Amino acid sequence: MNIGDTIRNFRLQRKMSLNMAEEKSGILAPNWSRIENGRSTPSLDTLSKISKAMGMELSELFAGEKGNGQKITKLTSGETAFLEQLRSYAKSMDGNDYKMALKKMKKAMTGA
Repeated sequence: MNIGDTIRNFRLQRKMSLNMAEEKSGILAPNWSRIENGRSTPSLDTLSKISKAMGMELSELFAGEKGNGQKITKLTSGETAFLEQLRSYAKSMDGNDYKMALKKMKKAMTGA
């Protein structure tokens, strides 16, 4: 899933320009554009601001269509709570911290 494409699709469905998105979210239009074009990876805090600006729950950004056309289910309340907890930790993380945390999560999930 490309989160940038998902964000762009939701924004366009709401007939929001990048300038309108900037006003509602506080995220500068050039930064918003970089996220949508896949040149920047948004933090959970940024994703939360984006979802609120579009009047949706954070979990809805992850509940769209998969690339192969199969529907994926909405996040459960437990999954949403987990993401919110991650978001609170992410506020103090930098890029290297993100990479390390994702690597450890992947290792824990694959048993490697």
